[in-house]
Formats: sequence, structure tokens, C-alpha cells
Amino acid sequence: MSINIKKHKNILKEKKTFDKMLKIYCKKKHQSKELCKECLEIQNYVYKRIEMCPFILNKPFCAYCKIQCYKKEMKEKVIKIMKFSGPKMMFRTPIQSFRHVFQMIKYKRKKRG
Repeated sequence: MSINIKKHKNILKEKKTFDKMLKIYCKKKHQSKELCKECLEIQNYVYKRIEMCPFILNKPFCAYCKIQCYKKEMKEKVIKIMKFSGPKMMFRTPIQSFRHVFQMIKYKRKKRG
């Protein structure tokens, strides 16, 4: 079975979610309508990490993954972006936010056994 990694539904979904969070963050923190240079670098890094995930078919949430593939500095930046943008996503994309929270709860329950 051949998988086009860049077009796999899990990858596309993660990229889409992260893009929305990054745009919220960049707009508020860097007063930029388009992604600034720093945020574009973060986006490119995150895309590469997502695309290289060895668990692509059954991708867990990165926070609960047994492999931490983000460099410490980038992981801290991504966490900062997600903490800032996550609550704001509830008002901008409530359906997508609800699905994300529901998937996380479902994943935690499945992991517990």
C-alpha cells in the first residue's frame, strides 16, 4: 500500500489546525496579517515533523507520543503558540475545536485501556 504522506488525511488535518493557531498567534503577537518570517520558519519545521511521523496511520497527539521528535526550543515555541491560540480557536472555529478536544479525550481513554 503506497501512502502519499503529504496528502494523508491525518497530516492535512494537523497542518490545518496548526495553521489556524499559528495565524491567530502571529496576528496578535507580531501584528502581522500574513505569517512573519519567524512564524513561517516554525510552520515549516512543524510541517516536516508532522510529515516524518512514524505513526502516520494511527497518529497520537504529539504531547502523548512516546517519541518526542521536536527540538526543545521548537517544542517550547509550539506549546506557547498552542496555549495562546487554543482558547481563541473555540470562538473562531468552534466545530474544529470541539472535534479536537473530543479526539483528545477519546485518545486518553483509549490509552488508559
